Amino acid sequence: MKVPIVKDNKVIGFKNRYFKEVVPKWGNRKKLPKTTLENCALHILNIDIVDNTIASAKISMKVDTIIYIDILSLNKIKGLWKITNKIYTVRK
Repeated sequence: MKVPIVKDNKVIGFKNRYFKEVVPKWGNRKKLPKTTLENCALHILNIDIVDNTIASAKISMKVDTIIYIDILSLNKIKGLWKITNKIYTVRK
């Protein structure tokens, strides 16, 4: 997994990290305040399903003042839809 290299509050590059090293950082983040969580919004912008086996979805998620645009790849595995890939960008 690639993670940003930050210097002086700017991303100057990316470095490779094992996923197992990144997960604890996410899990130990400070929780968002209740008022922020109550004002979050998720919108499905588009879903494209092919042969009922694969799909892509574009979603918009607002958290506080930040809007995340995610594009998800999904596969139907043993009858259940699973996210198999995700890319995103941040709008401020």
